[in-house]
Amino acid sequence: MDAQPSQAGSGHDHAKRATDLVSELVQVESTDAPWPGTGDDVIRLAERYGAESALAQLALAETLDRLLISAGQTGKTVTGTLLNGVIGGYQHALASAAQVAGEGRLGMLSDHVSRLAALRRINQAATASLDLDSMMQTVVRVVRDTMGCQSCSIFLLDDGNAMLVLSASVGLDPQGIGRVYLPVGTGITGKAAQTRQLMAVSDASTHPAYIDYPQMGDQSYSSQVSVPLALRSPDRLVGVL
Repeated sequence: MDAQPSQAGSGHDHAKRATDLVSELVQVESTDAPWPGTGDDVIRLAERYGAESALAQLALAETLDRLLISAGQTGKTVTGTLLNGVIGGYQHALASAAQVAGEGRLGMLSDHVSRLAALRRINQAATASLDLDSMMQTVVRVVRDTMGCQSCSIFLLDDGNAMLVLSASVGLDPQGIGRVYLPVGTGITGKAAQTRQLMAVSDASTHPAYIDYPQMGDQSYSSQVSVPLALRSPDRLVGVL
């Protein structure tokens, strides 16, 4: 099975092939393990689906949603390994396109490919280890490196007492991990959790919600972006990035 589709053809052709491939993917029969199984063929099929979707100029979010919806309609659960295959195929197709693009498009495509590579690293970390702490540390490092920021942290929600717990960080005082608690609704991070909305503040110390937590060691940073982390439902908050 060839995992590298030809770039020839119109966007309509690639879109049709992507639609056919996602249908084929959810219909794969597995005899050695629960769907999608453990064989290489299904991973190559996922890579082809990701590549055709990229060539059809479908957004990655739409590409993944189509797979999740199609699988859900047949009562199947998409695994991290399968998602990784789709992301890998999508990334490879964009990288190939960047090589043949004009100078004006090359920078934009290369930047997109680098972000996809980061997303793939995060997904690999999430599926390769059952160690949550290790996985979260990989996530914050990848996000910091990809976004070019100085610090990145994850606060997980403790439902029992409505507190956000500093659970992973790069750029803050490591002694604060597991020891810093922020009440939901307090501070910029707490407000993002309470409202379920991203908060981007250019001068954090002047924001009305700002609260100084000396034990975090973030006094040297001026701007802050807090992104609520939720499961499929917006009401199922799990933390803040």
